[in-house]
Amino acid sequence: LPGQAESFDLVIFDEASQLPTEDAAGAIVRGRQLVVVGDPKQLPPTNFFAIMSEQVNVEIGEDGEPLVEDAESVLEELMGAGAPSSRLRWHYRSLNESLIAFSN
Repeated sequence: LPGQAESFDLVIFDEASQLPTEDAAGAIVRGRQLVVVGDPKQLPPTNFFAIMSEQVNVEIGEDGEPLVEDAESVLEELMGAGAPSSRLRWHYRSLNESLIAFSN
């Protein structure tokens, strides 16, 4: 995409807690508005799957296992920067709290 002009009216990232910032930056700078949705309590981005599929070469630890790295997510970066945010008032999968209480 040409880097000179905005390309998108709106950029939306869902599951942003699992998205590394460097993978999101290009779309963010090309959009006029940004919506980032995610749960900071979920696992952060990791290179685990790239390692297991042999897409990347990584260091091997003393135990002979590949060293898996966690990265900052675009969600964490924006929360840390003080971007405006809102929280859900109820669980989006159920209006009956007892059905999802165990997972919370």
